[in-house]
Amino acid sequence: MADGVDLTAPEATFVRAFAEAKRLALAVGTDLSYPGFSDAVSDVDWLHIPYGGAYPSGAAQGDWKLRWAGTFRARILQIQPRPDGFAAAYCLDFGAVAESEDGGATYRWARTGDAGEPQRGWTTWLTARSVPATHTSQTQSPIRESLDRAPRYNSFDGWLVTDAWGPSARTPTDTVLSDACTTWTQKNEEADGRQPGTPANPPPVSQTPFPGWPGRPRE
Repeated sequence: MADGVDLTAPEATFVRAFAEAKRLALAVGTDLSYPGFSDAVSDVDWLHIPYGGAYPSGAAQGDWKLRWAGTFRARILQIQPRPDGFAAAYCLDFGAVAESEDGGATYRWARTGDAGEPQRGWTTWLTARSVPATHTSQTQSPIRESLDRAPRYNSFDGWLVTDAWGPSARTPTDTVLSDACTTWTQKNEEADGRQPGTPANPPPVSQTPFPGWPGRPRE
């Protein structure tokens, strides 16, 4: 979701792929996330998440207990061209997500603030520079009219992340975007009518991804 942003444009496509792949990497590890993600974030140390994910710290592949149910909602806040690439910021809303810390036995509605505080959302900023695209056909799927939940090809081809940070702002301009993220998230919370931290029984089902991923990269 974004105001005035073409979500199928190359830069926006990269931001969407980054947001989704980063969330997936937290659960399973960077190398097991979207195709090409590990290479795209190779210059940013804190994005190198080992097999098993980040929850809990030190979990080995296959024995982590954290589960998510529902849908992470995201909004691109800004994309700005740079001489060698672009800078972007996006907001992640946890309001439609329930978390389980016992392998899926029980779920509670997720929150991004302390108990009793309104949801704040999670702002991430990133910068990316242009690199020669590889267009390796081995990572592409046959052309299909339907959309996939995740890309089956390297959606990061042609870009390399040089910096990423959040949710704390670094500059006054960042603070403005972070405040916009909070405002959007709190409006969603009011519309949802859910109380963060309370039991989610039954847990929410995943919504259809928007705009989804085509069977091959945009030419």
